This record gives sequence, structure tokens and C-alpha cells, in this order.
Amino acid sequence: MPDRATQLTDAAVRVLADGGSRALTHRAVDAAADLPAGSTSNVFRTRRALVTAVVDAVLQRDLQRLRALDAQGPRTPGAVAAAFVTATLEEARLDVLARAALALDPDGEELRRARDRFLLGGDDAAGGVDPAVRRLVVVLVDGLLLDSALHGAHHDPAVVALAVDGVLAGAAPR
Repeated sequence: MPDRATQLTDAAVRVLADGGSRALTHRAVDAAADLPAGSTSNVFRTRRALVTAVVDAVLQRDLQRLRALDAQGPRTPGAVAAAFVTATLEEARLDVLARAALALDPDGEELRRARDRFLLGGDDAAGGVDPAVRRLVVVLVDGLLLDSALHGAHHDPAVVALAVDGVLAGAAPR
């Protein structure tokens, strides 16, 4: 049984995925978690605190997926990106939709900060890759995830791997 904070952040992800950022209220999360009114506000006093908890939870799940893929052995960055896209869509489609909803939310500032930390080398970002190139790869992966989650598009993992590896090869010093 997940702890109360995890139960609430999971419910908040469902609310965001189903209704967008305007639907995210303490009351909506209480209902989605099937908990009494006031439960969410007892754990997360403000909407911003709730959004921050959702961002942290989604980021941690992304990092766990990346670490699990890394543990499978050496592969090209493109192969890892393709496997990450596939795994994320299979395991965490709602996270993708919640992240998209928060990207436009006034309280989504924490999502932008977390993304910038990753892009600049924190939060287990790939070392040694120029931040501008890393940003391009992240934008590509984000776009693939969003296209698949919103529109049901299927992106061939081999093509994803080639695209990411191509971006990285094109940015390599000559």
C-alpha cells in the first residue's frame, strides 16, 4: 500500500492527465484518490506544493526507468532513448499527459526548473554532452512521447534510435 503522499500524487497525475491543469484542485485529487475531503490539503497545503510533489514523482519515475535501461548494458544513446520512449508509454502514459498539462500551468515553474537541472547536467543527465545538444535530444524525446500519448502515434524504435544518434553524431566535434 503506497503512503498517503504517493497515493495523492498518483491521483493528481490522473487528474492532470484526464482534465488538464485547470482540473487540478485539492478537491479533485481527494475525489480521484477516493479519500475524504481535505485529505490532499492536509498533506500538500498549497496547489504549488501539490504540483511540486507531482513533478518530483514523475521525475523520479523517469530516472528509475533510465537507470533500469542503463543497467541492461551498453547501448547507443539512441537505443536508450528509443527504449525509454517505449517503456514510458507502456508504464507511464499518464505521467506524459500530466507533464504536458503542467508545462503550460502557472504553477508549473517547478517542472521547468527540474527540466533545466536535467538539461544542465544535474539529475543524472548524460555527462559530457553539450547542454544545447542534450536539450535538442530531450525536445525530440518529449515530442515523441507527447505525439504518442495524445495521438496514439507509434514511432519505430529503430528510427528513434537513428534520429537521436544522428543528432549526437552531428554535434560531435570534428
